[in-house]
Amino acid sequence: MKLLNFHLLILIMSVSVYAKDIHRKEVQDAISCEPQSESEKLGNDLVRLADASSKRCPNMFGLSQICGLLRSRQETQDKTNNNGITYQYQFNIYRAACVDTEKDDEVLIRKKVQEFWRIYGRELTCDALSFDVPNGSLLKYGVSDFQDDFIDDVTENWGVDLNQVDQTGETVLDYISKRMKEKKGPVMERILKKYYMQFREAGAKHKSEL
Repeated sequence: MKLLNFHLLILIMSVSVYAKDIHRKEVQDAISCEPQSESEKLGNDLVRLADASSKRCPNMFGLSQICGLLRSRQETQDKTNNNGITYQYQFNIYRAACVDTEKDDEVLIRKKVQEFWRIYGRELTCDALSFDVPNGSLLKYGVSDFQDDFIDDVTENWGVDLNQVDQTGETVLDYISKRMKEKKGPVMERILKKYYMQFREAGAKHKSEL
């Protein structure tokens, strides 16, 4: 009889522990199934694109200098295995987008930069005395500073989202259109018209068209 009671006690204790484990698992599942914020979802998309050996993705180090690097047209110091990189701004953007210049082909590089821009493009802003849009988008800054190579990168080489709006509530195409009306002279008009067509052909739209 005592042996039976002992086994019964062991059985009750086992059921109790099992019930606690079930409850703990339900709580953990509930936590893990909490809906992620939009930024977390987007960030995870970029991480999945990165190589598993990447130490940090995305790597935002150096993006605070991106406007100055663009304006100075500073060339990268590292000339080895850079997959066509000429300028330091390209290097910093590739690093932020988790691009591996030794392993990634052009298709994967393009995809990584596009995904990075989709998530963080609105954070790439410039504020300079020479720039007529306070905290305006990097795209607008590139147009304002006549950065042809950068414009080729975003419209052709990388194919990033050209329709994000900055704090003005306007797109880069709106900005170019305004400058075309404000700036006079055959040289300026020709350059801005070229930019307008280049962005337009790459999929850029006015805010009113979105």
